[in-house]
Amino acid sequence: MKTRQVRFGIDVDGCLRDIFTVFNDLMKKNHPELVIKPEPDRYNMNNIDLPLPEKIKLWNGIYAKEIFADSPPMPGAIESFFRFQKWALERDIKLVCATKQTLENAHYTFDWLHRHGIHFSEYHITGDKHKLNLDYIIDDAPNHYEDWVSCGNKEQNFFLMSGVYNEYMDVTNRVKSYDDVIKILNKKKWQKVNV
Repeated sequence: MKTRQVRFGIDVDGCLRDIFTVFNDLMKKNHPELVIKPEPDRYNMNNIDLPLPEKIKLWNGIYAKEIFADSPPMPGAIESFFRFQKWALERDIKLVCATKQTLENAHYTFDWLHRHGIHFSEYHITGDKHKLNLDYIIDDAPNHYEDWVSCGNKEQNFFLMSGVYNEYMDVTNRVKSYDDVIKILNKKKWQKVNV
């Protein structure tokens, strides 16, 4: 029986890069009249009193550089990711970058990853992460979780990186760091995927 390398998707925003705090801070500074509560409790930044398409225009246009190029890492994420990367390499698990954003802003992401010493052998800029032939994924977006499960992928193979905007979700694997992922996965016996 043939086997193949396990493929593990890694999201960038909300898992490595802290774009949500930066966007929230930009809105508080430049548009305080639109901020209706301190933090969002949904992924659509529901603390900002604008229709979602208007938020997206600000996000991807006016504030794109500040958000995608200049955002800091999530607290502790880089160090934790490197431990996870080492763990994965020791088990011959392929880490695949799977992030959703506009193609026009992707160069900021590639630059950001490389500035922080994070390299993947495969990159995907897509909202259809559930179609990438991944065995596992770490992501923070509720809609990506829903797509993953509704497409027939194993729910327990989705690791939801916890954020204030996804706390309402009931999932098997809610994690706060890549170290949490290692702890969960160390309980499993790793084998290559049969094809």
